[in-house]
Amino acid sequence: MNKKQLILINIMAVTILVAVFTPLVLGGETEKTIVGVVNNESYLEAADGNLFKVVETEMGVDLLERVGEKLEVMGVITEENGVKVIRVTAFTAVEE
Repeated sequence: MNKKQLILINIMAVTILVAVFTPLVLGGETEKTIVGVVNNESYLEAADGNLFKVVETEMGVDLLERVGEKLEVMGVITEENGVKVIRVTAFTAVEE
C-alpha cells in the first residue's frame, strides 16, 4: 500500500467517524435526570411541570408501575411530533 492510498483510507475513516458521531454530539439525544411523578397516562410529570412520555422499554415499563410515587429518573430525552419523550435508563425512589 502506497502513501497516497494510506492517506485516502485515513480521510475516509475520519469522514465516517464524523458522520456517525456528529448527530450525537450536536444534540440529537441528551441524557438527563428528572425528579417527578408518574401519572396514569404513561407520562412522567417533572417537578417543574414538564411532561415526558415514557418509552415502554423494560426499564420504562418498570417505571410505569410506580404511579404516584416521587422518583428520580435518568434517561435519554428526545422529542417526537412535538412530544417530549424519555427512554429510561435508571430510576430511584425519592424520600420526601
